[in-house]
Amino acid sequence: MIAIRRDLPIGFADRVCLVTERNRHRIEVQNAELLNFFRRCSDDEADRIIAEQIKKLSCDIAICELIKPTGLAARGFRSVFRAIYAGELQANTSERITLNTIVSKRKGLS
Repeated sequence: MIAIRRDLPIGFADRVCLVTERNRHRIEVQNAELLNFFRRCSDDEADRIIAEQIKKLSCDIAICELIKPTGLAARGFRSVFRAIYAGELQANTSERITLNTIVSKRKGLS
């Protein structure tokens, strides 16, 4: 930790600490693992289509209902998952994110 702190650019961080899966609830860890996997398989086309669906949102909706009209299936789920963590959608991330998770457009997005 000392070496990491020493090598950080000045002003980059106030402090350095080690965070492991033991420091987080297992559901948060599972969601983080999925996010990590989904970010590795980017899909610009699906992300663009889901972004259009998000723009049309006027109420809370289950992920499965959001992706159904797109025909994207699993690609759509991965894109919605990424959109949640990108701040484009709101969801309860302390619960496991599934097709039944309710999402809404983040406040302030038009």
